[in-house]
This record gives sequence, C-alpha cells and structure tokens, in this order.
Amino acid sequence: MARYIYSSLPTASSHIRLLCLLPNTDRRAQIRCRIVDYDLSNLQSSHVYEALSYVWGDPTDTRNINVDDAELPVTSNLEKAMHHLRDGFFQRVFWIDAICINQEDLKERAAQVKMMAEIYHNASRVVVWLGEEHDGSFEAMQMLRVIANVQSDKLRGDNVGEILDISGKKREQLLALFQRPWFRRIWILQEVAAAEVVVIKCGDVELSGQAFSSALTSIGTLSRGWDCSELISQVLSVARLLSFTALVSDAPSGITLNYHTLVKLVDIFHNHLATDPRDKIYALIGMATWSDSTMDVMPDYELSWSQVFRNFITSIISADEDAVVNTWDDAQVATLQTKGGLLGKIIRTHQGKDIQTINIATRSIFWRDLYWSILPRTLTYHVTQGIKTIREGDLLCIPRGASTPIIVRVSDSHLSIIAAGVPDPDFSLIIENSMASEHGFGKEDYAEWLASIEKEDKKLFLIWDWHETSPEFKPPERICKLLDDERKSLPTRKERYHSLLRLLQNQTSFPMIVAHFEEARRKKRDDAGLDPQFLKQVLDRVSSD
Repeated sequence: MARYIYSSLPTASSHIRLLCLLPNTDRRAQIRCRIVDYDLSNLQSSHVYEALSYVWGDPTDTRNINVDDAELPVTSNLEKAMHHLRDGFFQRVFWIDAICINQEDLKERAAQVKMMAEIYHNASRVVVWLGEEHDGSFEAMQMLRVIANVQSDKLRGDNVGEILDISGKKREQLLALFQRPWFRRIWILQEVAAAEVVVIKCGDVELSGQAFSSALTSIGTLSRGWDCSELISQVLSVARLLSFTALVSDAPSGITLNYHTLVKLVDIFHNHLATDPRDKIYALIGMATWSDSTMDVMPDYELSWSQVFRNFITSIISADEDAVVNTWDDAQVATLQTKGGLLGKIIRTHQGKDIQTINIATRSIFWRDLYWSILPRTLTYHVTQGIKTIREGDLLCIPRGASTPIIVRVSDSHLSIIAAGVPDPDFSLIIENSMASEHGFGKEDYAEWLASIEKEDKKLFLIWDWHETSPEFKPPERICKLLDDERKSLPTRKERYHSLLRLLQNQTSFPMIVAHFEEARRKKRDDAGLDPQFLKQVLDRVSSD
C-alpha cells in the first residue's frame, strides 16, 4: 500500500485538517480513517470535532494506520489511543496534531501551531489520553472518582482523609498514575487550559475534567508528608488548568487565553517535557497575555533551538540592543551580558499553595534624590511559584530593556536567574515608610524607580539554566565548561568577578567592600580570576549586612 501524501491546505489561515475515525466492532482491526479539510472560521458550524491531548511516545516505535486507503505511520501510543477511541458503529471526528499537521512541512507546522489554542478552544470536547491500563491505573482512576464524589458532597478536603484510606498500595497506584509523562508534557498546558469540556481517559476508564480536577486538588491536601512534593506540584498545576476559565481574546496569532505573561509561563513551566525544545516556548504563546514583544518569538521551525532561545531572551528578558546573548543548540542554558541595577535584597519569604510572598529591603537608604523621601524601605511581592524556589538573600534586579524585574542569586562569578516576570509589588501594603505612606508610592512612582535603576551603568552577567532547579554558589561542571567556550564572546572569570563585586559594592551598606575587593584582587591564583573561596567569604559578609 502506498504511503499517504498530504495535500496542501488552502491559503486561508483558518483552515485545518480533521480526522474521521471510521467505526469497527473489532478492536484489533487496523485503524482506518479519512482526512478532510475544515474551516475554523465557519461560524455556522457547531464545531462537532473532538481534540486529542496525549503524549506522542517513542518516535521510533511506529505502527501504520490506513488514511484514505494509504499508509501513514504513527507512534505506537497514538495507535493504541485510537483503538480505545474508535466506536463500534459510528464515525468520530478528531483533531490530532501528529496526523492533522503535515509534520514535514515546517511552514505549515508553524502556522498550525499558532492556531492550536483556537483549535482546542473550539473543540466540542478535549479527550485526554493517559495511556493503557497498567500499574494499578484502573484502581487509581476509580479512587479519584471516589474522592471527587466525596468532594461533590461539599465535604472539606481535609475530611477526605478521614473517610478514605489512601495509603500503602493505593498511594503507590495513584503516584504511578501521576508519574505518567502526560502530566509533564508542555503542550498539555495549553490544550487543557483552552478546553471548554475535558474528558480524562486511561484504558477504558473515563472521568470528567471537573471530577479529575476536584480529586487532584484534594490529593494536594492528602499528600502532605508523602515526600513527593515536586510530583504533586505538577499534578496541582494540571488541576488549576482544568478549572481555569480562559479569558479568550484575539491576537495576531489567532486567540490567546490570557493565563500569564509569556515570560512568567516559561518561568513556571520550562521543565515540562517536549520532543522539540523549541516547543518549550511555542507551546505557551497561546496561553500568554499578548504583548508586542511576543511577535519576536512566534513559531518558526526553520530556526534552530539556540536561535529561538536567543530571540526569547532579547525580546522578553532584555531588549537592550547592546546586550550580548549566548545560547547553545545542545543545552537549555542562556548567558546574558547587559547592564542594569539592583533594586534590593530579599529579607523574608513565605510559601503559599502556589504563590511565594517575598519582602525585599529596597535601596532607599542609598538614594539622595526624590526617592530618598518616598521610596519604602521594604516592598512586598506576590510571585507565582516557578521552577526554582526564591530564598532569603536572593536579589531583585532590573536588566536594561526589561519590562519586569527578575530575581537572581549569586553563583560563583555570575548571577543565576531564579525567577523572571516578577509582578508589581502590593501597593496596599506600603506602610513601613511613613513618608511613603503620607505622600503615596503608587504604580507610576514604582515604574519611574524601575526606569532609573534600569539605566544604571552596572554590568550584569546572568545565566538562565533550565536544567537546574536549585542553583547553589558553586555552579555545576557543565556550566563551567560552557563558560570556557572559546567560540562565544564571554567575559573571563576575572572580569565576571570584577563586575559582580562592583555591582555589589554600590548596592550594599558594607563600608569595607572596596578594601575587600582590592584584597581579593591581590589574592588571585592566576589569570583565570580571583580565589573563589575568598570571594565567597566576601559575598557572605555582603549578604549578611
């Protein structure tokens, strides 16, 4: 049988392909289907298609399905899903990315990816395929159904544990279900957030998205002390998306769901899985609050990963034309050389369910101009929890050309980005500085303060490492190797130390920092830079000041 050949879609941007899954009472029979063209802009239609949310699986493990009497290879996981979804007597109509997009046509792929939020939003329902039954998944799904039913009786989440025994084997079955790769796939975020109606399917068991979300939320309470906080955090992020009501608005890319800014979405979700690393950015665009800078990172699969990552950094993190950004095709790491300044130091943190409340000591004690009288000594921020946890001693800084501040941590000779897309502070809590309270310190004052710090002439050498979840003072060996890459225009270790200490000496009240810096320079081991242990002692004294 000949291989299936895609026909080009009409030039109108609203056209997609739909898959008609033909019925068969024999579940083992080969999958047969038809592909039809469909115009999403047809407002007379009720959009009766369903959209599938699933994990592709091993790309080398494929099976052939019959499409319009021709063969098309799909991954084994998708073929299994189609067997479970096929009806015995009636045709079902689906949108499935691996089949409905010609994956070999990079321009079509980019155009269709821009429409995916709209495709999933317009579907009559989104079917989530978690995989076939194994590792006690049948029992786990039934347990989630029971938990959801208990919640529907309006019992508090804390009481579920008194009614249900979720320990031993039952807990293992639930955790095995949550460890399935679907929960960490980057594309599921947009697919679930955009959906009007969701059905979760694992093997032959189905749960409504509402019941699934309710049960997952209860698990968040029941799991205290389970020693699997990262896994539960991922599960709870899915629960929030299932209950999210999209504030859909038009955008140049189609529609957007207005879940968060793009930089914050990337900050929260960049550790999710993607077959193609470029999708760690592209998969989130449809969820993002639209801004002009988003245009610079629209899907384009003719660009390499390093180019996509560089474009993201220069358009979202620092739009300064003099900034130098280095990225690598084989690493999810970026270095950024720019200028800017520090806003303050984090002196207190409080961890909520998915929000970290942080207090920073501002630079007010160093100002000798207008801000000396009205800038509060402390500011409070409510930051959506990202991959990395913010700690006391971390620093709030603003790179030149940035739209929002970032939180960084001193790591040897550079600053590691801990959180991006930091929102405005809580202006209602500005009460500690009497002058600020009396004269007011509002959004306009804050924006003016950011702009003044952003223009400072201090060098910043930043690293955003997507592989690392908890950067420490001593960077991992792979980062050290990247910093020694002679193909890149990177400052030497000595230059990085010099810039870092110059930045810190002007942002702290530690009066002897210059003397310590001079002593550190005298104790350098070689031309590579300063003695790291001595530098650490200096920085420790600065951070404790």
